[in-house]
Amino acid sequence: VTNMPGTFYNCTGLVNAPVIPNGVKDMRSAFNGCSSLENAPVIPNSVTIMTSTFTNCTNLTNISAISNSVIDMRSTFDGCINLVNVPDIPDSVTDMSYTFANCTNLTNIPTISNSVIHLSTTFYNCTNLVNIPELPNTITNMFETFTGCNKLMGNIYITSEGNANGIVQLNNTRTSTSTTQAATANALKSAYDTV
Repeated sequence: VTNMPGTFYNCTGLVNAPVIPNGVKDMRSAFNGCSSLENAPVIPNSVTIMTSTFTNCTNLTNISAISNSVIDMRSTFDGCINLVNVPDIPDSVTDMSYTFANCTNLTNIPTISNSVIHLSTTFYNCTNLVNIPELPNTITNMFETFTGCNKLMGNIYITSEGNANGIVQLNNTRTSTSTTQAATANALKSAYDTV
């Protein structure tokens, strides 16, 4: 078996997932709508597509490590309202759009790898998130990434000297000559006060 799209789609009575055979590459919507599923199966290192794999698995509480071969995680856990913690995102993943949208009990954001470029609506309506993680400078799309995360505190920090689609790295020094950073209000006031 190499493709499992929709294999257990909407099997609302499925509590335990079967073992996924090695060689499977596409798990798109494989467990989508399995509202009684409590534990995600171990994902083999052959899987590359996990789009909507566990969407609306409302009883899902545990996720094992995500395979290092996965590239596409769009909507993978969208609507998994009982998820609290998730493993770090592997270096192979590039698209995390909607990955954890509507995971209302999610409290911690996993480490997001430098390969991720799409983070659109990833944490949409994750109402129990408290902290923003350090985000890689590879991200090009952050449309509504944290919309509805009303407990979120802190600042968005982009690693390196890059920026991500409208998010600017701030500089608080009065003497900076950077062309990739924006001056803070404090730096501007300090510069005007010296004139």
